[in-house]
Amino acid sequence: MLVFLNSASACTIFTATKGKTVLFASNEDQSPNQSYLVVDASGKHGVVFIATSTAEFPFVMQMGINEHGLSYDINSISKESLVHIPNTIQQKEWALVELMKEVQSVNEMLDKFFKYDWGNSISYQIHIADRFGDAAVIHPGRDGKLTFTRIDKNKDYLISTNFNLRDIKFDKLLSPRYQIADHKLKTVLNNGELTYEFMASVLDATHQEQGWINPIKTIYSVVLDLNTLDIHLYYDGKFDRSYLLNVKSELSKVSGKKIIPMTEVLASKINN
Repeated sequence: MLVFLNSASACTIFTATKGKTVLFASNEDQSPNQSYLVVDASGKHGVVFIATSTAEFPFVMQMGINEHGLSYDINSISKESLVHIPNTIQQKEWALVELMKEVQSVNEMLDKFFKYDWGNSISYQIHIADRFGDAAVIHPGRDGKLTFTRIDKNKDYLISTNFNLRDIKFDKLLSPRYQIADHKLKTVLNNGELTYEFMASVLDATHQEQGWINPIKTIYSVVLDLNTLDIHLYYDGKFDRSYLLNVKSELSKVSGKKIIPMTEVLASKINN
C-alpha cells in the first residue's frame, strides 16, 4: 500500500543532539481530525505509532518510535514524479511501517528503504532519526529518484518542514517555521542545555492555529527522547500540559497490536 498525502497537512520536524542527548520533535498540522495511539508488538521490534485519518486514507501512521529509539515522521511536500526503478520490491503494506518493525538504526533503514518500489509520484518526505544521533530526510531528488539529506554533524540538528529538503538553499528563506526552528536550535546548541522543555518551546513557536484563512491546525505535538524512549505528548496546540508515555511501558501492555483513541490516552496519561 502506497500512501499519498496532500498539502492539507503540514508539519515541522526536527532532530537535535548534544552530548549523549538525542531528541526528536514534531508538530502534526492538518485539518481537525481524530488521532490514535497504535501500540504494535507484532513484529521483530515493537513500535508505538501515532495515526490520523486523512482525506485519502482512513488511517495513516503519521509517526512512530520503536523499542530501539528509531523514529520517523513525515512532511507533506508538493507532489513530484518518480522514475521507475527496475527490480524493486512491490509494497503490500506501507514499507515504512513494516521497516520500523525490522530495523534499529538510520543506517539500516536507508539500506533497505530504497529496495522498494515507491510508485510513480510522491507528495511527502520522511524524517528519520536514531538514538546514536544519526538523522536523515528521505526526499525526491532532481533525477526523479528518491535520495536523502543527512544531519550535519557540525550543526548537530536537522529540520524539515514543507519544502523538499533538496531545495533548502532558497526554499528555507520562504518557510517562517523553518527559520524559527533554525534560529532557536542554533542558539541553544551553542550556548544552552538541550531539554524536552526547550524542544517543546520550539514546537510552540512553530505550531499553527486554525483560522478563516488557514484550514489546518496543530492537532498534536511530540518530543521523543531516543535513549530513554520517553514520549512527551502535547495536544491541540496546548503546551502548558504534557502527557508522558514510554515506549517500553506501552509495549509491555499488549500482545499483537492495539489501537487506542487519543482521547482515551489523554484521559489516563496526565503528566502536569
